[in-house]
Amino acid sequence: LGDKSVGLKIEIDAVLIMTPTPERMRLRTTINLDNGLARTEFRET
Repeated sequence: LGDKSVGLKIEIDAVLIMTPTPERMRLRTTINLDNGLARTEFRET
């Protein structure tokens, strides 16, 4: 989100492991509780 003026937010980090191909992806979801906006980022690990 990059906005440092945000009041209250929740960040959720998770690792997704997919099968049968052993692939891991990192997910980060940020929820801004002031305006209700949510953003999810996907990254390969």
